[in-house]
Amino acid sequence: MPPTLKHILATIAGVLIGSMVISGIEAVSHQRMPLPESIDYKDPVQLASYMDQAPLAAKLAVVFAWGAGMFVGAAAAVFMTSRKRWPATAVVLILLAATGVNFAMIPHPGWMIVGAVVVAGVAWFGATRFSTATAKASE
Repeated sequence: MPPTLKHILATIAGVLIGSMVISGIEAVSHQRMPLPESIDYKDPVQLASYMDQAPLAAKLAVVFAWGAGMFVGAAAAVFMTSRKRWPATAVVLILLAATGVNFAMIPHPGWMIVGAVVVAGVAWFGATRFSTATAKASE
């Protein structure tokens, strides 16, 4: 398989894996801290109102989910491409862009937006450093 195709496929796989991790953590969070039944999920005004009242633990769980998903997706892409960094970078940027779309659809507190950028950087750094460390250990 040509390296470029391998890198593209690894990036796609990393985004899918990262998305599944984010969805899984958020699903567990929603089970433990469910949204009120009276909220219409299609009404952005009601969602925005809930975001103001949501428990801090629920908001922290979402930021954690973003970071974990970005890390796992980026690490997967790195491992699939013989430890190349650009697929990890692409995975993190794509997932961060998806998070930005979420911000546009549902107003979030400013600290969550900053948190998304911070966990994106930490996830990228961790995934690329972790892969470099395992490469050196296997030599």
